[in-house]
Amino acid sequence: MTILYTRILLDPAFYGQVSPRAQLGAMLALVLGSNLGANLTLIGALAGIMWSSILSAKGYPMSYFKFAKYGFMITPIITACASLLLALQIMFFPPINV
Repeated sequence: MTILYTRILLDPAFYGQVSPRAQLGAMLALVLGSNLGANLTLIGALAGIMWSSILSAKGYPMSYFKFAKYGFMITPIITACASLLLALQIMFFPPINV
């Protein structure tokens, strides 16, 4: 999905129609969403699956339910903090044109 959304952000229909500040917000939100998406389920990212198999090999099994339980407790807090930082970034730091 990250690749699809990146293509949308780079499309002239989007890129040419919104302000640089909105473009910055969209890019940062894309980074935030694609990194937080794997926090909810163990199979949300390859790293989670690999991490689970390493833990199991060391004698610490991690079930999908246990991972999801902790993910659903922690992810809203992380999302709120990251969204606040994203909003501050957009409000106080101007976008850089490259």
